[in-house]
Amino acid sequence: MKICLANLTEGQSYSRALKLSTTAENVDLLGATPIDGIDLRVDYFKSGERLYVTVKVDAKANGSCDLCGLPAVADCTCTLEEEYTTEDSSFNQKDNSFDITGLIEDCIALSRPREIRCSASCKGLCPTCGCNLNLKDCNCEKQSVGDNNPFGVLQDLLKGGALNGSTKKKNI
Repeated sequence: MKICLANLTEGQSYSRALKLSTTAENVDLLGATPIDGIDLRVDYFKSGERLYVTVKVDAKANGSCDLCGLPAVADCTCTLEEEYTTEDSSFNQKDNSFDITGLIEDCIALSRPREIRCSASCKGLCPTCGCNLNLKDCNCEKQSVGDNNPFGVLQDLLKGGALNGSTKKKNI
């Protein structure tokens, strides 16, 4: 997206609202598939030879729950502000405009959800048998982890410390 300085009145605020379609590039940036495109709002104003831009991204995206793997919907939001000068590489002297595509792409990428959950109370998968604990209970908690499980050494942490003393409880 380009913003031409010649078309702007000094100090006046401008705003554009756009709906970005679900392209492969946007899906890669977001890290999930937007349900109904990506809502983009760009607010900007000119002050001298400077351009002040605020970009806001809002989207809902389909993904998989990080705990259990079931389908889930994530909120994707981000707001970025940037100040551009005519000295910046994004300024094109020929048409007296700034290209803010990089800022928009950064905002989309930063709106990527940090975690996706199917629900706030998701129990996840059993680490032993892999069953979805939201759908049924398993008896694995009552069973010993055993020597064949590479995570068996972590069981000592629940008992008060590892055998080598690195995480042993200390009296303070």
